[in-house]
Amino acid sequence: MLAATVIVSILLFSFCDGSYDGCDIFDNRFTVRNGVFQDVCGSTTITQSSNGNTISSNDKIVEPVGMSYYFNPLQYLDSNKWAIVFEGRRTVSTTSGFDIILGPRSNSKNCQIRYSGSNNLCIYSYYQSPSYAQCITLPDDVDTLHTIILFYESNQLTVYQNNKFVQTVSKSLAIALGQIAGWFSTTAYQGDIAVKNIMFIEGKFTTTSITLNDIRDYVYTCVALGGVSTSNALVASEMSDSKSLDMENENGLFSKSIILSFVAGMGFMLILNILCCVAYGFCKKKKENNKCNGSQILQQIEMVDDEMVNDEITDDESEQITNLNATNEI
Repeated sequence: MLAATVIVSILLFSFCDGSYDGCDIFDNRFTVRNGVFQDVCGSTTITQSSNGNTISSNDKIVEPVGMSYYFNPLQYLDSNKWAIVFEGRRTVSTTSGFDIILGPRSNSKNCQIRYSGSNNLCIYSYYQSPSYAQCITLPDDVDTLHTIILFYESNQLTVYQNNKFVQTVSKSLAIALGQIAGWFSTTAYQGDIAVKNIMFIEGKFTTTSITLNDIRDYVYTCVALGGVSTSNALVASEMSDSKSLDMENENGLFSKSIILSFVAGMGFMLILNILCCVAYGFCKKKKENNKCNGSQILQQIEMVDDEMVNDEITDDESEQITNLNATNEI
């Protein structure tokens, strides 16, 4: 039972530890690994702006206004099927436009994915004709850690936040992204965000049978292609800053409910162990008592058998005597 308790404890806190990066699904995954913000699935390099720094002592990159990271090469998503996954949050609640997640390097490829207002996600693309502009209201707070999936296929963009379906927009969309948390101008639309993961998929759609459900399975349960579960959740994989993953924040991934569930589970297993120990001691004692009285019980069983045999013989003899008396009377 002690082993069972240990196993339950491990399962309750077996979060995705980065041992499976999802590179069989994603072409690129930008995250902090070994203290460096890098592409762990592809070959895209990250170059920080004059105010940026790709070195992180935590599991995220926090990008205040004036800091951004350039993609080299640019990320072109202009085929019939592609996807973007973003895990992070806005660090400053604002409506002033300092809220960009992914932006352009030049005006000729002015494409943006950014927060707008209190809880909107806006997507702009002036990369190809026709241009694209769409704002979508998200169900969950963007100032706490969350995950957004943008899945585009056959002129339809499907949006998920925290595994909740948000909206499908039917319109052609091609996008080219040059940097994280920055615009080509230093005066507007810069980011105030914390980034834990940014993932792109396009090329693998042409070589594998990846579906939207495969992406969701990995993002929310760390299930690899083929249904092999590597852990419980990517979005609960890393520690966070005091705001987005505060244990006291009911919207945080390490919320009170998870902690209370763990404590309750451990308490239940402890009580179960105690009950099993008591039951085992009782059964052992009862077994010993049965051994002590075993010879007496056996003797009693033999005496009953003898009496039954004697009863059967007596009945036979009685029948013979009765028959004999009848013969004599004749």
